[in-house]
Amino acid sequence: MIAFVQARRPVLTELKTIIVSTSPGAASQQAAVETLAEIRAAGVAPSSIRILFTDAPANAALEEIYSIVVEHAREAEITLSPEATLPVSPSFAKAQQFRMPIAAILNRAVDFETELTAARLNGAPEKIMHGLAHKVIAQRDLLDAADTFKRVAEALGLPSISPDEWRAEFAPAANRKRTKATTLE
Repeated sequence: MIAFVQARRPVLTELKTIIVSTSPGAASQQAAVETLAEIRAAGVAPSSIRILFTDAPANAALEEIYSIVVEHAREAEITLSPEATLPVSPSFAKAQQFRMPIAAILNRAVDFETELTAARLNGAPEKIMHGLAHKVIAQRDLLDAADTFKRVAEALGLPSISPDEWRAEFAPAANRKRTKATTLE
């Protein structure tokens, strides 16, 4: 990341906001501190820097979990926002495990519950039904986490569009086609 920042030093001061992410691990925090220092050395104002805290344990204070980054941010006069914290969540891991289109799910452009119902009505094989059932559970988890993502995006000053705008611009044409049940003669 440092090489990336160094190669783009002249451009950094033109950016409205730069977001640096970190997780609780010491190596991640140290890398974030080095990146923050390099960004500041490039002349970026502290008010243009945001820190995204990821994998936060529930009900933990930033100072306890991210002490290395918090200390550096305070010394560098970078404002910290506790709202810019993503808690530990298996939602993304599950969605990635099943190769699910996360943005499409969050914007309700894909609905695995509908696919599961259609598969059941069409007599799809058990293996497909089982996979879709797992996707339905993962989809529900992801939708439950959507409010957290929205809060974090707002805390970081990231623009967002409505689900309707997203569907008009990026949505897949339709849900993927599933294997149809056929009878053997």
